[in-house]
Amino acid sequence: HSPSQPDAEQTALAYNAAGLAHFQLNHLAAAIAYYQSATELAGQESVGPHLLARVETNRGNALMRLGDPRGAEHAYERARLAAERGENLRALALARMGAGEASRERGDYVAAVAHMESAVQLFERLEHRQLQMQTQHNLGEVYAEQGDFPRARAQHEAALIAAQAVGHRLTEAYALERLAAGDVRDNTPLRALRRAQEAIAIAREVKDVDLHARALATFGDACQALGDREQADAAYHEALAAATRAGGRALRQVLLMNGAMLRSRGDVGEAAAAFEQAARTLS
Repeated sequence: HSPSQPDAEQTALAYNAAGLAHFQLNHLAAAIAYYQSATELAGQESVGPHLLARVETNRGNALMRLGDPRGAEHAYERARLAAERGENLRALALARMGAGEASRERGDYVAAVAHMESAVQLFERLEHRQLQMQTQHNLGEVYAEQGDFPRARAQHEAALIAAQAVGHRLTEAYALERLAAGDVRDNTPLRALRRAQEAIAIAREVKDVDLHARALATFGDACQALGDREQADAAYHEALAAATRAGGRALRQVLLMNGAMLRSRGDVGEAAAAFEQAARTLS
């Protein structure tokens, strides 16, 4: 970047690249700061709206990982508007996908389903199979949280089949973990144990800390369902350590899962402590 001849678009791209690097390293505060600098430049009239949509989506992703779904939703909305202005269907689909996740985190399931279904249709139209199946997986999460477990399982199974067909290991592992959680709920803990172990192995392989933490927690739930309290506690100890490294959303999810497991076996005091700690991650 030459101070004598500033190029807003190139400088915004550089800030965005730095933000992506920090995001991959889980340095979320630094990532968000770089993305913010990038959005200020990408919002200038001399820069096309496609770049603003791209940067705002990245900023939304970082805010989601940090555990700020409301802030993420604002970023995704700015990305959506920019994508529509630039008539960029891929950027629009990504913004819709992110907005669906943010709405789910806030408990607005009607908005979450609307955003995600729109994203699935756009990705299908664009023939982006990988992103389509990832959004299907996310849609399954929404149905599960609404209590519609048959529709949730159908979405996760569809995502798993598609991921295995194209060899996308990350989506395969996320689907396996959610299906394992469903197996615990359906009282088939041995199948849950096997699927959770597969998800853990893939999470280690692809080095996804969030997934690793959650898969370990689901493994703990399967152990608890089999009556192995010692193994369940060991799994949750490892899951909480991984979630603490990841921070934000991952930590809150594992704490909530741990609280539910402890409550199910009558450890009310410990369950309350886990729920209170989860609540503090939102502050």
